[in-house]
Amino acid sequence: MSNAEQATPKIDASNPGVEYSIDGTKVIRTHQGDAQHVANFRDGTLELIKPQYRNWITRWLAEAAGLKVVRVVAEGEAEDKPKAPIEAAPKFHPLLGDKTPAYVEWLEKNDFAQFKTRYGILGPKDRNGLYPALRKTHITKKVESGVVSDDTTSWDAPTGLEPEENEGGES
Repeated sequence: MSNAEQATPKIDASNPGVEYSIDGTKVIRTHQGDAQHVANFRDGTLELIKPQYRNWITRWLAEAAGLKVVRVVAEGEAEDKPKAPIEAAPKFHPLLGDKTPAYVEWLEKNDFAQFKTRYGILGPKDRNGLYPALRKTHITKKVESGVVSDDTTSWDAPTGLEPEENEGGES
């Protein structure tokens, strides 16, 4: 095997006859003489026209072409304005940790998937504005059984919507 053969990586092992090339900003995939425009590459952004070739294109750009892919977007998204940067997460309170109210609210707003995972959110907010969850915070209520059901509460249980009564008899 010559040095030239060793230097060229096998990009698409499932289709050994596939070749990739770049013409200006266009990434071209050629297979059995058929050339397809599969992506655009400009300023580190790879805009995919044929998303099924994403892995092969990014690998070819990095290994064979020596170009660094910073961002990958679907066709048409590259022209959109970038989203505003997310503000940094607030610091934890030394005693409250990840239940610090500012952090919990920040997580709910900026990374809802992690919010659901971290606190074990089991469903949407109830009529009191609290999420049923496996961990209690100021915006979640702990559900002991892990099952959210109105059948588990007593009919005589307070709903939290009644006015508070003074125990001392004062009005």
